[in-house]
Amino acid sequence: MVLENPASGVEVVTRHLAEGLLAAGVELRLYTYGSLENMYFGAATRGFGRKSAGPVAKTWFEWREVIDLVEPEIEVFHSPSFMLPIWAEKNQPWVVTVHDFAFLRHPEFYSSAALAYYQLGVGRSLARADRILCVSHSCQADLAEFFGAAAMKSEVVSPGYRKFALIEPDDSVLTEFALTETEFLLTVGTLNARKNLRNSLRAFRKLLTVRPHLRLVIVGSRGQALRSAFADEIAAFAANVVFTGFISDAKLAALYRRARLVLFASYYEGFGNPVLEAMSVDAPLVLSNRASLPEVSGYPADLLCDPSSPSSIARLAERIISDDVLRGDLISIGRERLSAYSWEKMTSLTLQAYEGLGR
Repeated sequence: MVLENPASGVEVVTRHLAEGLLAAGVELRLYTYGSLENMYFGAATRGFGRKSAGPVAKTWFEWREVIDLVEPEIEVFHSPSFMLPIWAEKNQPWVVTVHDFAFLRHPEFYSSAALAYYQLGVGRSLARADRILCVSHSCQADLAEFFGAAAMKSEVVSPGYRKFALIEPDDSVLTEFALTETEFLLTVGTLNARKNLRNSLRAFRKLLTVRPHLRLVIVGSRGQALRSAFADEIAAFAANVVFTGFISDAKLAALYRRARLVLFASYYEGFGNPVLEAMSVDAPLVLSNRASLPEVSGYPADLLCDPSSPSSIARLAERIISDDVLRGDLISIGRERLSAYSWEKMTSLTLQAYEGLGR
């Protein structure tokens, strides 16, 4: 495996996979570009111990340099995020996990530098892989559409989810942001345009015409950056929008539990972890009808929205807020869907994918 930043979403999944493989008795080695101080998996780790570097140096590590760390006895090399060492000699079978094909489905959401990185690296990585793991059937369908024959060597291995029902909620967040007696919607926002926060805000503005006291809570690690990016959009209703910045899982658990619904009208997701996180605490969601979200959620087509239409998002949100029977139906769907996903199942399917690849 190749690791870089243990704090990112991909590394959350990778941590659970590493722990699962170790529990299954697999002798695991981890390879990292950065400091070894943050490697907490309990596995043997090798890395260059570099504290920081630019994107060119990190790309060189992924595409070539990491192989210098790999011991000859390694039987299978697995990169958990898109890229394999495309400019290195191949001494063992290679496995790569792909999380989405947003750079091909929605190139308009990427900088020219990011597009060049993915366009140059992903196709070559897929060509060199002996096995490709896709996080959803939707992701696998995109693989077949964009890379044809590569899909023949792919398997669907979906991640598990953080079980917020088992996390003790920190209700101080409700007092901190004056939410104790207020009805609110919740969204986990980033500056990534494909997350569609702009249309979610426009939909929320429409909701305020019938629910003037409603608030929208936006959780994201760059709260001030989010506020600045959407300052013009929310100028007329800024008092109804809360940007929390980064918060702990315990505080997020409290918000998930108290939210009237979770807004996740993304243009594109390879999987969509917040869907299962919300379902784990019986929070109904407003979801788009794009990519993996219908698959992961199990919601019927008439209970999904068009992410390009703020009116569609707002109509569905109002329908869910006002109809308790519908809310109960969505909660029931969520409880059933959760049974299809777990970290244990992800580990088991990954081990099956490794079978037959060893030298």
